[in-house]
Amino acid sequence: MEGSITTPSELERLLAFRRKVHLLVAVGACALTAGVNSLVRGERRQVMTRVYAGQADEWDTFPPQAVDHFVKVDAQIPGCPPEKSELLNSLGTLLHGGWPGHQVMPVCMECRINENPCLLERDRAPCLGPVTLAGCNAKCPNLGVPCEGCRGVVAEANRDELCRLFLTAGLTDQEIRHRLDRFGETL
Repeated sequence: MEGSITTPSELERLLAFRRKVHLLVAVGACALTAGVNSLVRGERRQVMTRVYAGQADEWDTFPPQAVDHFVKVDAQIPGCPPEKSELLNSLGTLLHGGWPGHQVMPVCMECRINENPCLLERDRAPCLGPVTLAGCNAKCPNLGVPCEGCRGVVAEANRDELCRLFLTAGLTDQEIRHRLDRFGETL
């Protein structure tokens, strides 16, 4: 299953699908955390009107939700988009009766392995690498772009320390909350 759930019809399809399958795998950031769709600010109807203009009232919609908000998810493949090798390895393992392994370290470790300078310390950039699940080979930081957290939060994320680092980097409380919103209540 991929994508966030935003309409009653999507929810009905998800519930019907869950009843029919033995194993449900959530694939991608939208399915796991509601993705970028959940970062939209403002009242839902106002957002719909901005995006769809006169057709906004035709859509029956609610704020985007992750798949596991509604049904049991048996396995997850993170990323936006998921890494090709991780997707193929996970699906191949499942098809052969195994269980996919999970990355347990943060993106910061991949930056260190790649000998990247720390964007948070050096550039005071709002990088989410310290709390984001590794597995992407630090693609964004490799390009000098702060990690956006698309792979989800690492199991033992230290929110307090990240907030301290963000404050030291000069971010306001509101900017920090906005950066951490992408993780929902999991952080």
